[in-house]
Amino acid sequence: MNGAYRSVVRVGASVRESDARGEGPVRVGWMLIGLLAVVIQAITPAPLPAQLPDVGGPRPEARVDLRPLNAVELGGGVSVPTSFYVRLGALAGAGALRDGDTTRATGRIELHLRLPLDPLMERRWAPYLIGGGALACTAERRCQPLLVLRVGLEGPRSIGGWTPAVEAGVGGGLRVAFVLRRATPGAR
Repeated sequence: MNGAYRSVVRVGASVRESDARGEGPVRVGWMLIGLLAVVIQAITPAPLPAQLPDVGGPRPEARVDLRPLNAVELGGGVSVPTSFYVRLGALAGAGALRDGDTTRATGRIELHLRLPLDPLMERRWAPYLIGGGALACTAERRCQPLLVLRVGLEGPRSIGGWTPAVEAGVGGGLRVAFVLRRATPGAR
């Protein structure tokens, strides 16, 4: 066998050779390294609560959603940080929808994930992304599931710890929202 196809692996105090196909001591060596990594992971203690980052508790928000030319909804909800980079939000809103010459009452509930692109408030204004689902209902008790996709821009914290934001996206048509969200010091 040509020397270019042979590799040398140290096993214990002796030196053994194996071919490049991964047979013999080389293969066993990699299997032992993998097994050692699994054992180390299994016996490593989980972090204590004091060692985990504080991402805060539930944060209320108030909002006005507009569908240009035909609807307005007032709503509110809560946002729960699940990590520095993900917020789980639940919203409910009610309003009016203009359909031709008639105006109907509407309601909506929504569950979404918000991904702030600047979670530690390093910039004065910061963008974020929202994705989730909603259930929109009319006064005739017709409900329609919706996919919700939005982009937002969250502003600087104002007096009292509330942060303004503006959002635009889709979810039953084009929507624009103006939001006031309670903030946690040092995080969005």
